[in-house]
Amino acid sequence: MGSTSALFLGKISRGYTVRQFMLINLVAPALFSITYVSVFASSTIQFDMQSGGALYQLLNESGAGSVIYALFDELPMSTLVSAVFLIIAFLSFVTAADSNTEAISQLCSTDSQAAMAGDSDENTHDRLLMKIIWGCTIGAVAWIMTAFVGIDGIKMLSNLGGVPALFIVIAATASLLRLVSIGTAKIGLEHTPSRSYSPEAHLRWESTRKTAESSR
Repeated sequence: MGSTSALFLGKISRGYTVRQFMLINLVAPALFSITYVSVFASSTIQFDMQSGGALYQLLNESGAGSVIYALFDELPMSTLVSAVFLIIAFLSFVTAADSNTEAISQLCSTDSQAAMAGDSDENTHDRLLMKIIWGCTIGAVAWIMTAFVGIDGIKMLSNLGGVPALFIVIAATASLLRLVSIGTAKIGLEHTPSRSYSPEAHLRWESTRKTAESSR
């Protein structure tokens, strides 16, 4: 779902600078993740060493999900911390599901390009209906896999969906480079003889170079 999340982030980032987009969507989450992992990982290691490997044994017996709650039991106000953790996890899943279903519903609409750009207010009801259908479908598949296969079923779906998504992202990146090179060729911003860019950009670069040499 990474590619659809990227489409959603691109839509809501209209009107902001590239610097603001990178600070909010890349730098801030990365700093939070570093802090979160550092604090909880170091605390888990310390408690495990003090308990003689109890957390490691729990990890092998019950899985990683049980370790976090065992860690919370060692903290002050463990009940409150566990409740806050569940609320944050719930909000995280809801936000991810909402952004992905929003992007998918817009891609499935007849005016997908205008919808993703935020320029079309038409067919709002149809996109809402499509969003509900996709949300129910994704939720039903996730519930079935979790209920009958367990967490390994979700991991399997993630792996199966990630392989084709990899090729889609590669193709999208190649298309982006192509569009950027064509755009720079039209406005005369190319400054490289690299033939990995568009033929138009290379021809314009050659013309600019020859003109500069003849004027010397």
